[in-house]
Order: sequence, then C-alpha cells, then structure tokens
Amino acid sequence: MKLNKILLGIISTLCMCFTIFPTTSCGREKYTKGLEFTLWPEENEYYVTGYKGTDTDVIIPSIYKNKPVTGICDIFGGGDIILKFGNVFKDCDFITSISIPDSVTYICNNAFEGCSSLKSVMFGNGLTSISHGMFEGCNSLENIAIPNSVTSIGAFAFSECSSLKTVTIPDSVTYIEFAAFDGCSSLESVTIPNNVTYIGSFAFDDCSSLKSIIISDSVTKIDYSAFSKCTSLKIVNYTGTEEQWSSIEIRENNDYLKNANIIYNYKG
Repeated sequence: MKLNKILLGIISTLCMCFTIFPTTSCGREKYTKGLEFTLWPEENEYYVTGYKGTDTDVIIPSIYKNKPVTGICDIFGGGDIILKFGNVFKDCDFITSISIPDSVTYICNNAFEGCSSLKSVMFGNGLTSISHGMFEGCNSLENIAIPNSVTSIGAFAFSECSSLKTVTIPDSVTYIEFAAFDGCSSLESVTIPNNVTYIGSFAFDDCSSLKSIIISDSVTKIDYSAFSKCTSLKIVNYTGTEEQWSSIEIRENNDYLKNANIIYNYKG
C-alpha cells in the first residue's frame, strides 16, 4: 500500500510538471536538440554557436548548464583576443520558426541569412539591435514584430525578404541603416515611429508594393535612394508640419517619396 502511494505521488508530480510547465521539464528548460553552446568565460555565460539538428522549430533556452544564454554568435580565440562571427544558422533552409528568449541581448551579423523557409520569429525583450543581414534572404518571412528593446536596425537586416508584408518597428528604434528593407517587394505599408532620426540609403529600395508610409517628425535625414523604385508609393502621412517636412534633408533619388501626396500633421 505504501509503495502504491509513493508511485501515485511520483505520477502526480510528473503530471503537474507537464501540465503547469509545458515548455520545461520539471524546472529544466526545453531547447532544441542539436544546438551547440560555447561558454563565454569572462562573462560566465553561454552563446549559441551552431546548430547540427534537424528540427524545423528552433527554441533557444534562456539557461544552459545553470548559466544564462545571452548571445547567438560563433566565438573564436581566447585570452585577450576573442573574435565573434555570425552565420550561426545561415542557410538552414529547413527551419520554419525560431523562439529567442529575453536573456539573449546580442545576435551576430547574418545569423539567419538564407533561412528560406523561416516563417515565424518570436523575439524576447532583451535584444538591443537587429544586426547586419540578420534575416537577409529569408523569403518566406511574412510578418515581423521587432521588440521594444531594439534601438537600431542594421544594414541589410531584412533585405530580400520578398514575402514580408507587415513589420512593426517600435518607438525605441532611432536608426534604420543602409538597405535594411531593400527588396521587400510585398511590403505594402510601414510606420517610421517616433524617435527615428535617420533613414539610411536604400533602406526601402525596391519595395515595389509599398503604397503608404507614416513618417514621424523626429526624422531629420532621409539618405540617398532610401525610397527608390517604390513605384506604388502614393501617400506619405507625416506627423509634423509642412515647414518641418521642408527642413528634412532628403537626398537624391527619392522622387517617389517627394512626388507622393504628403499629408501633414497626421494624427493616426
């Protein structure tokens, strides 16, 4: 009888574990098999440095071997010379989704470049920037919501994401770099939020389906060809006055932007 009670207790505990903690295993966090981790010794934390698995849905853990996982980046060297490389998931063309926890604050350049089947990205709220070429060529990605922790969108970050229809850029972003959304030919509208001051060259080049944009009065410079080849652009909703719009430095080859219908004092 006593043995039966013990067994029932164990079974009950296991049931509670899988019911209450569906993404953990009795306190031990689940993560995708095949992920490779490297200890960053100076910081006493782990980086995800590779993937040798076959699962299409990738879950990055926040904890590995009782230490935080803070980056997605290959590491080489030691002592005073440590180099960081991107391309951790580059050309993993079978991955369809990835979940990134709050603990990850840094992702190297081109980390997911060429993941042509990637459709879903779930960010945590620790990431500070969308790095150079992070999702370049992810041509199955349709929607992206950038977290509020991000302050800049790097060059080529979403370049050639030809299926991207909607992107949410938070107010925390201040800088959109060179060719960040170049070739996003399915993007129909975009909001440049408060606090963005600079839109880089070719940032939205060849976004041929872009019909309307909202631009905040915080913008002071729109660089060369930022909106070139945006052949469908007809409406620019600007949150400032006509005088403020005239004071923006708009560089050459932005004719589709300049010739659009500018609606001033836009309130949303």
